[in-house]
Amino acid sequence: MMHTARSALVAIAIFGGAASIPIASAFAQNPAQIDVVALTKAAEQGSAEAQNKLGIFYLENRKFAEAMTWYLKAAEQNHPEAQFVLGLLHASGSGTKQDFSKSLDWFQQASRQGHGEATYHVALQHSKGQGVPRASIQTAGEWMLLAAKQGYVNAQYDMGLMYILGEGVPQNYVNTIHWWSKAADQGHATAANNLALIYDEGRGGAPIDREIAIPLFRKAVALGNSDAAINLGVKHVKGTVVQQNHVLAYVLFKIASQLGSKDGPPSVKRMEAMLSDAQIAEGRALASSWVVGKPIPTTTKTWPQ
Repeated sequence: MMHTARSALVAIAIFGGAASIPIASAFAQNPAQIDVVALTKAAEQGSAEAQNKLGIFYLENRKFAEAMTWYLKAAEQNHPEAQFVLGLLHASGSGTKQDFSKSLDWFQQASRQGHGEATYHVALQHSKGQGVPRASIQTAGEWMLLAAKQGYVNAQYDMGLMYILGEGVPQNYVNTIHWWSKAADQGHATAANNLALIYDEGRGGAPIDREIAIPLFRKAVALGNSDAAINLGVKHVKGTVVQQNHVLAYVLFKIASQLGSKDGPPSVKRMEAMLSDAQIAEGRALASSWVVGKPIPTTTKTWPQ
């Protein structure tokens, strides 16, 4: 199963309501343990980094007026993270009146300093026509491409999606593979699963290469992608490309269920009708011990080797 259901630019846009504010972790210790007096002194002496950290401190404590004051001081000294957060605050109307023109300005200022996530938000606002005269998928795509080149992983994924759908750009599987490979290298689970399917099935004229596809499926599962768990589980049931192993298939379907897949539970039920009590017990133990970020097992004790 390849996940391409949503539009790369239009359906992604998050500014219809209040946007969530991702707060950077600026402190190695608990913010409550920060020496705010010393930090304030440094900020008052003109340290942009201290000003940004104070902004984070006050934002974490939901003191928006103080946060805005210090973020603004840091942003006026061209601190890109402060500029980015000011964009988020204006876009969501958190601690200030919602103003897409101001959010766009701050995002663009941060973008000019190479802040990929800020560039991504510029693309989103152009896709929705927020802070600009009218929506433009073409302009949004140009900003999205810049964000991808700046290394922002979600932009790299979305560029791959745009190219596979032919949305705002000519359909081009080579470019899809390029951007999804970069996103997968940065740990984007959906990109890894989708890329595995391209190599597994030779979609869009891409060469079939299962030696690339299977490790990508495994990587996607380890990153928490339920579709990859189903895709790889089916292969272990059939013994296509990988060694037939019904216990491993059962483990993968259990993992898919744990990750919220609606296809997981019925697949688990079907496998249990095929397995012995010992095999089910091993499969359950392996699945229950697995967590996102952990490699999936490649062998089992209760299936003929």
